[in-house]
Amino acid sequence: TTEDIQGNQQDALTVQFSRTGTDYNTADEEIKSLSAYRFENGILKEVFSTLPVNGTLTCQLVPEQMRGTVYFLANGEHFTGSTGIQPEATTEADFLNIKGTAEAMMENGFLMTGQTVLQADETLVAVGLKRSVASAIAQGGTIPPIITAAITV
Repeated sequence: TTEDIQGNQQDALTVQFSRTGTDYNTADEEIKSLSAYRFENGILKEVFSTLPVNGTLTCQLVPEQMRGTVYFLANGEHFTGSTGIQPEATTEADFLNIKGTAEAMMENGFLMTGQTVLQADETLVAVGLKRSVASAIAQGGTIPPIITAAITV
């Protein structure tokens, strides 16, 4: 199912974001929107859209299971909205190969991505967000897959 924050808040995983590779002082580098995608055994299990991020760059996530890999996309709603991402249907490989233009990567502020591998009994994780646009611009507009442009998998 596609859900925003769900379940009991005491079961929530607190995600603390940091921004790596730049000073992030401009409005383009602000987190304006945040979504998360939990994969387990190579298949998308959950989509968390419109996650609220507070002023200390944290959010609460309540996954159905505390296992698998969660990918975070900040300012990426224009990218993923038209790609047909569906729980139980989208593979991790397909998700990691989503492509777009440099313009789309900057439409709602710079697209930033990060990931974490969930562990049982975890209550706090730190996730570094990286700007995907730097890779695109450095390659003269030839866009590598958006997720792998910023995340080493």
